[in-house]
Amino acid sequence: MLWNAHWAVQTDLKNAEQKRYHEEAKATINTVFGASPDYKIIHQWTTSLLAKATIKIAQDNIPNNDADTKDTMAVTDPQDHRIYIFELYHRDKVRGQSMTDVARARILLHELMHSVSYAYDWWTMDADGNVNFVVAEKVNKHLAARAKAKQQRNVPLTEDEKRDVITTPLINGYWHSTYQALKEAASHKMHMNADTWAVFGYYSLYRKLPTPAGADPSCFVWSRPESFKSNVEALSRSPY
Repeated sequence: MLWNAHWAVQTDLKNAEQKRYHEEAKATINTVFGASPDYKIIHQWTTSLLAKATIKIAQDNIPNNDADTKDTMAVTDPQDHRIYIFELYHRDKVRGQSMTDVARARILLHELMHSVSYAYDWWTMDADGNVNFVVAEKVNKHLAARAKAKQQRNVPLTEDEKRDVITTPLINGYWHSTYQALKEAASHKMHMNADTWAVFGYYSLYRKLPTPAGADPSCFVWSRPESFKSNVEALSRSPY
């Protein structure tokens, strides 16, 4: 990630090798972030935030024992920026899929971006194609109001609950969900999507995207590619 972030923003390219590095790095970032990424911000966040970050775990192995957390692996507190890891994160299988160290690394990198930057999971997309992030608290209130309206049809929503409903189409930036739609619509904002950084880490190491085209989008457990050969050349090159 450091190598790609560094070479993507270099302009004083002294020889053919450096020019190749520059093009390779930009191609990687385009694959992950889309056609019009903000290379400078990606470089800044990679070198200044991720490279210097420390994962702060507030609590580990929290039971997934209620409806709100039954599918939760980890969350980040937006106030103290610490990460809470749930028991599901440590299971051998999740939704019938074998859990892997790669999947756990993805979760930690995703949550780390919530912790150290302004990175989000949810976005609205209006009819004109404008895309804007939505904070988790607002999404939770929206989902609660929608659930009440569906489950308690004879109980009208309060005025506050009506205001909590998000009327603009809502999408998320998770790789296994609507990541591609977000990338196509708002490439210039993809650095603000938490899962983008997990995809960036995966692609930087494996030179493949986590899920092949046409794969089941519900598959959210990541593994090493079957034909994995580490990107030895890139890993051995100093970004500086």
